[in-house]
Amino acid sequence: FTVFTAPSRPGEGSKKLPKQRKLPPGQSFIPVSPRKAPLTPKKAPPTPVTSSMSPKKPPPQSPSPSKMGSYSHEKSGRFDLPELLERLENGPSDDHEIAMAELTQCIWLEGAAAKEKFAGHNGIKLLASTMWADMMVPRSEQAAIDLFLALAAKKSPDPVADIFLDHPDTEGLIDALLIVMQTLIMNEKLQEAACRVFSCLASSGSEMDGTRSGACLAVLNAMDAHFASMHVQEWGLRALYNQCVHSIHAETNKRTMLTSKLDISGASGGDVLERMILQNSSNELQWTASSVLEWACRLCWGLTASSESIAELVSLRIDTIRELLHILERCRAVEDSSSQLQEAILGIMANRVRMPQHK
Repeated sequence: FTVFTAPSRPGEGSKKLPKQRKLPPGQSFIPVSPRKAPLTPKKAPPTPVTSSMSPKKPPPQSPSPSKMGSYSHEKSGRFDLPELLERLENGPSDDHEIAMAELTQCIWLEGAAAKEKFAGHNGIKLLASTMWADMMVPRSEQAAIDLFLALAAKKSPDPVADIFLDHPDTEGLIDALLIVMQTLIMNEKLQEAACRVFSCLASSGSEMDGTRSGACLAVLNAMDAHFASMHVQEWGLRALYNQCVHSIHAETNKRTMLTSKLDISGASGGDVLERMILQNSSNELQWTASSVLEWACRLCWGLTASSESIAELVSLRIDTIRELLHILERCRAVEDSSSQLQEAILGIMANRVRMPQHK
């Protein structure tokens, strides 16, 4: 068998011939895995772990200072994080949204020091209890998830820098987020923000990424409920990619994705993935559709690079295979088309032909 491995640096693959490797005794399947090291694509990095993950828009914006009253940092000149937490804990429920919006600004602007201070002042437990208390208040829940995202996003995937690592209140916060997603399933903006959170948690390499609580299924249900929303689809696919490729629970998440039935349509995660490929295949040169298609193919590549028992669960219809080949042909004819998309499609094909049932 000839095994084609992805180049470790852009351009390296064109300089080396494919490696020849003999199969170990009794082994009939050698998957080609997507690279886990950061790539240098033209459009977006493959591992979305920071607030600047999306090429389309900046980090989630908090309400403008003019709407925040006398507590705005624009007027005080600084953030008083303990005072904001005090307002969140003991202030009226109508003030929760504003307090969390200011806390979100504080975290984005002041970074790791503010995160540590937030966790040290019992902020994680307080955020979870606020989400439970305001369960039927969409604006408050949106502000809470924006704050959760600011806390989860970071520049490095190093789990040591993760404030949620081994924190006793992390699971309670993740459980609250999952219940909010289930309760407000038709709120598109909220579902998108929640998918961003789970993308960050899964890419961090931390044990606390929501796998044990069902985060993968929650992301799939969000995508199923908002199949016409490009933003939910893109961030859902990014979250699934990190859950199935970069998470320390990747194998568990892969099996969950491919075997679970979704609440609304009754489809499987594999059906949702195939729908994303076909739904966006005719517009692969249009930026939004191209981004969704690229992440769908990356995810599919990661799934086919699994152990044989999981890879054989990836069921792609012959029409989908043909469409992927057509996409590859069209991309090769356009100079500025995504090399990451082409690489992912080739990875899918390489892994499938190595499985005995697809030869």
